[in-house]
Amino acid sequence: MRSSVTRRSARTSLVIEFERAAVAVGTRVIMATAADLTDQLASIGLSCSDNNVGYSGELRRELGYAASSNPVARPSTWVSRARLGVASTGTVLVAERLADDRISALLCTRHVLALPAGSIVSALNEASELVRSLVAAGIGYVTFVTGPSRTSDIEKVLTLGAHGPAELDIIVVDSWEPQDD
Repeated sequence: MRSSVTRRSARTSLVIEFERAAVAVGTRVIMATAADLTDQLASIGLSCSDNNVGYSGELRRELGYAASSNPVARPSTWVSRARLGVASTGTVLVAERLADDRISALLCTRHVLALPAGSIVSALNEASELVRSLVAAGIGYVTFVTGPSRTSDIEKVLTLGAHGPAELDIIVVDSWEPQDD
């Protein structure tokens, strides 16, 4: 289990609680500001020109990256946006508009999510209003993710990545209010 945490911004009690819970389930949490998000992505080895890294359409537009002329069919690393974080569990809500983006988020080996710090709520029940509004807006698929994919068999042999990404990184971004499509 990875437990490294990078601290780079002012933190609220919800951000601190989210970070603790996420790290406890094997997620790497990185702090950034909106101004240094692209630099932070680059510092962890993510380039928009790398053929093994894919970006969701929404995040690509948000960051000002050009549309990929040769999208990767199944990138090993997928970078997208979390719509909401739950502090008590370290859970994030992912809601991709495009089917290809949803598939890539589930089939990659490493998923990196940018989470606006202002989108962290205390408990799961506070997410219900956002889920209803996303469904009403036509996003019929929302996924709650808590840590990297883990499963074990009856003999208690742990397997990472069997039902989703084996690695999960969350970049909590201060002062970032993504544009909604």
